[in-house]
Amino acid sequence: MTGPGRILARAFHDDPMFTYIQPDPARRAAVLPWFFGAAARLGAKYGRLDE
Repeated sequence: MTGPGRILARAFHDDPMFTYIQPDPARRAAVLPWFFGAAARLGAKYGRLDE
């Protein structure tokens, strides 16, 4: 997978909020691309997405 979801997942992998929500680094690395991909798709469809 490429695109904003993967890029944002790498950028926010060690963010304190996400490490609190999901302390396991392997699980966080698996879930964050999905989370940010969904947020980017919804932002592009219903709002605004700046790249």
